[in-house]
Amino acid sequence: MLPVSFDHGQDHVVIILAVNLFAAIKGIPLRGLDTTTLRKPGVRECQPDVSYYVGDNEALLRSADRVQAIPSSTGIVNLDQNPAPNLVIEVAKTSLLDDIGTKRALYEELGVAEYWVVDVQNTQILAYAIAEQGSQRIQVMIETHSEILVNRLGQLVSEGKISPDEINIVLFEPSDKLGGVTIRNSQFNSDGYLLNWPLGFFEMELV
Repeated sequence: MLPVSFDHGQDHVVIILAVNLFAAIKGIPLRGLDTTTLRKPGVRECQPDVSYYVGDNEALLRSADRVQAIPSSTGIVNLDQNPAPNLVIEVAKTSLLDDIGTKRALYEELGVAEYWVVDVQNTQILAYAIAEQGSQRIQVMIETHSEILVNRLGQLVSEGKISPDEINIVLFEPSDKLGGVTIRNSQFNSDGYLLNWPLGFFEMELV
């Protein structure tokens, strides 16, 4: 196994924590594998940073049940005997081109349903849905109350690294009606500042 840097290990742990926390809050059953080797005879084996068997519908739950039957002493997951993970995640800092190229093609061949590349340098997630004819980019939805995350997105817009048209922010606010919710949209302008932002939520500033 190749040496892993401190930064990569730290980013790796953050991703695992975020996915597990989101699944726990939403009640989504899953089983995660950390840098576990996946092997399919006739295809190059791989060792993704993180992979998950997700059980959010009946078909995936059956896959998750099959994972439960894998003995704990198993060293390598044989994909001829077990299903491929539903989700594979790679953390990319210096390996971005390889992750979105060679590795994406490999995971297509292994039958992974969804593949995420966490682009650390540009603070973005490149997500792909994989089907029989290859893979295509999909949108990623993030639920957050983080001032740091929103300000960072604004900074990337102001630097021209992300187009304002690529980000859509949906605000959910209590309404005057009992138990009601008002939904409205906000968007960054070209300078990286949010338009139609609610007063009192937090102050927008570019860091």
